[in-house]
Amino acid sequence: MIGAARAVAADALTYLVTAWCTLRIRTPEIVTEQPTTERSLRGEIRAGLAYTWHHPVIGPLVTTNAIVSTVLAGTNAIWVVYLIRELHWSPQAFALVMSVGASGGFLASLTTPRLTTRHGAGPVMITALVLTPAGQIPLLVAHPGLIGQLAIGCGLFLPREQSPLRLALTPIRTLHVAAP
Repeated sequence: MIGAARAVAADALTYLVTAWCTLRIRTPEIVTEQPTTERSLRGEIRAGLAYTWHHPVIGPLVTTNAIVSTVLAGTNAIWVVYLIRELHWSPQAFALVMSVGASGGFLASLTTPRLTTRHGAGPVMITALVLTPAGQIPLLVAHPGLIGQLAIGCGLFLPREQSPLRLALTPIRTLHVAAP
């Protein structure tokens, strides 16, 4: 469709846009108190893992996300072969559908804070966990051609995001543990 050189140029342009947006951030960083004792990387990793696994919300959330991500990564690896070989999608159509689907994650990053405020973190997380595997259903009924591509693109577009909750529940000292 656009060629390799233009694709690489477009990718480079996205990095420039990201850099420009990052430079425009004007929020001052929160200064945390410096530790009075010598820090150890192993000790900090151990403390972070202990905090994660013993937290009543973050521990199960991380475990669930790890299981769902592992299963979905396995199925997604098969998607390319199935959609291109069996349903005869062009590589360009496959890339376009995956790009549209990935924009669902961007939409989720914009809508999750508002949804969490309105409905609460628990219902939003449960909904996200239900929608994530449900997004795979169109793959089971997809047909060659535009209708199948639209169905799968819509399934992948389903927003699913839980990062704001993890950030809200993590103490600020843990978030900045890698800061110099």
